[in-house]
Amino acid sequence: MCISAILLGATCIYVNTHIHTQSRENKRNIIEESMHRERKKALVEEERSFQMNQMQRGCYSD
Repeated sequence: MCISAILLGATCIYVNTHIHTQSRENKRNIIEESMHRERKKALVEEERSFQMNQMQRGCYSD
């Protein structure tokens, strides 16, 4: 009886730890994906701005 209680307790601790670890990894992945999207948006915006500046220079140099 006592051994069963110890094993049950150890199993609960293991499962809770595993779930907590998975939750942290999922949060980390979500944050990394979000940061990647933000960097990509910034690069697209920078490229768009660069192209607009190039077009404006072309218009003024005529």
